[in-house]
Amino acid sequence: MASSSQALTIIKSVRDQCRRGFTNIDESLRLFNLLTTTHPPPLIVDFNLLLGTIAKTKRFSTVVLSLYRRLDFIGIIRPNDRSLNIQINCYCHMKRLSLAFSMLGRMVKLGFAPNTVTYTTLINGLVVDRRVEQAVSLAEKLRRDGFEWNEFTYTVLVKGLCAIGRSAEGIEMMRKMEAAGWKLNVVTYSTVIDGLSRKKSVSEALDLFREMKGKGIPPNIVTYSSLIRGLCMVGRWDEAYKMLSEMLENNVSPDLQMFNILVDMFCKDGKVNIGEAIVEHMIERGVSPDTFTYNALMYGHCLIGNLDEASKLMDHMQQKGCHPTAVTYDILINRFCKFQKVDEALVLLDDMLSKGVAPNRWTYGTLMIGLFNTQRPLEAKQLFMRMKGDGSLPNVRTCSVLLEGMCSNGQLDDAITVIEQFESEGLSANAAIYAILIDGLFEAGRCNDAWSIFSRLRAGKLQPHFKTYEAMFKGLSKHGLQTEAEELFHSLEATGIQPSEDVYNSVIQGFLSKNDISTALKYQQLMVARGFVECASTAAKFADLLCDDKLDDSIKELIRER
Repeated sequence: MASSSQALTIIKSVRDQCRRGFTNIDESLRLFNLLTTTHPPPLIVDFNLLLGTIAKTKRFSTVVLSLYRRLDFIGIIRPNDRSLNIQINCYCHMKRLSLAFSMLGRMVKLGFAPNTVTYTTLINGLVVDRRVEQAVSLAEKLRRDGFEWNEFTYTVLVKGLCAIGRSAEGIEMMRKMEAAGWKLNVVTYSTVIDGLSRKKSVSEALDLFREMKGKGIPPNIVTYSSLIRGLCMVGRWDEAYKMLSEMLENNVSPDLQMFNILVDMFCKDGKVNIGEAIVEHMIERGVSPDTFTYNALMYGHCLIGNLDEASKLMDHMQQKGCHPTAVTYDILINRFCKFQKVDEALVLLDDMLSKGVAPNRWTYGTLMIGLFNTQRPLEAKQLFMRMKGDGSLPNVRTCSVLLEGMCSNGQLDDAITVIEQFESEGLSANAAIYAILIDGLFEAGRCNDAWSIFSRLRAGKLQPHFKTYEAMFKGLSKHGLQTEAEELFHSLEATGIQPSEDVYNSVIQGFLSKNDISTALKYQQLMVARGFVECASTAAKFADLLCDDKLDDSIKELIRER
């Protein structure tokens, strides 16, 4: 046990360290253990100082709560309102609101009166948990009960309202805060500006921006980044770039993450020249681009068809010590395939494998689409098998790509064999892919085979997907099999599945093709009653009938009234 002189030294160390802050949790735990060994025991304020400093990092709430429980167990220190507030705050950070409110009950039981800090902490916890209505209700109730809101209370409520898109109420709360005598600060303004920008209410956000500057409140990184993002979202690119220039001129320097967000936004809209200018600003300010930065630039160049520059960027990033990721390769592979440069894309696949970068199912799926689109179905199927051999289990997308490619290339028997393999290997977890094969079979006029596949699906463990039904109705109607279509329609309703808009349109078009106008109108009325609308093809077929001189006028009148 430490002596009195040692105790004073330990307490001084704790206070000095708390002023400097903690770089790791181990040092704070060491100081806590030393405090518990001093004689006489230190005051609760010293423990609160230490644990409150740890709690401010918002990373070690569980540790702080555990240490307070340890103090309770030792029994040498009685908690006070400050220590209980710290614990409430920790529970709120952890989104354990029920425990935070139970701690409030403990506070009252111990004879401490909850104060504005206590309640504002709970209000903030509700906001963090996106229970904003409850937060506002609690705040209003407390004010009716005589608790005065402080600056933090108002700011928390403004933040909560803006976070759920109620920016107008956030502005109203901000005005109430000002009317109550609290000075609006950069945090309050930035919170509302961010909320407005996310809602694309950029003009209102700019009005507040000018207002805060008029009051001598300098914007910070949050203010500028919110406005720049909002201006980009509404396509006001020139203003966004001017705002970026103003931010840099005012020595508000973005960090790497913010720079990357800006580069990404401009490049995704094809403004690669601005993205490159931002990267130059980054480097001038000593911020080195990372893989994400280069990926964003590559995406921008690919978007505008500049594949050579995108490829050069991949080489450049590696020279700068940034290693390409699967995302990097996917960006280039996707664009090479879109421009039908599949051989170059396949070279990239080999390159990523040689460098230990694992292709994902998206990579393989993109390459398979490229191969099918360039009439290389055999290679696409081989790539699918290679994917399985590399340990990447096919998913619904890759299975769908394979089936669509085979069907579009007339390899229907192979497609049937593949889907049977899926069934035996348990790869098909989604009945929607059967719609691709059924659609392909109907397109080739193999109606019996399509019906056989559908019947097998219904008889198995997988229930048909709505896309499967849509493929069936489209195919049956196209081939004039309206009796079968109508029977399937009634069986569909009997299972409790509501026919989709596409199903209704397919059935109606089928009956119209067979000149069964009365039945077509019956299904059209059912469709409208369900809140669906005719597609362009259905409307065109009805319009053609109105131009038919042989059609009875009474039928034409029914069509007009539909």
